[in-house]
Amino acid sequence: MAQIRKFPRHLVSQLKEVLATSRIVNLTGPRQVGKKTLDWDLTAIGEYISLDEEGELEAIKRDEAGQLEILQSSAGEGPPIVDQS
Repeated sequence: MAQIRKFPRHLVSQLKEVLATSRIVNLTGPRQVGKKTLDWDLTAIGEYISLDEEGELEAIKRDEAGQLEILQSSAGEGPPIVDQS
């Protein structure tokens, strides 16, 4: 079985610092550079949902404010992370 090689994410510490002082952070970049992996690395301190999941997307469309409030409360002290790839 092939072993997955994971490179260190140099932005993690900077992103954690920005998340501590900002309500919203938009992480953008070209395809397949590790944005989603970086998001997943941050789920240890927050709550992650992907709008690629049809159920999550439909729930946000029906009640955006309510769903974001639920996401925020389940994230605890960490950030809510919304992946809208």
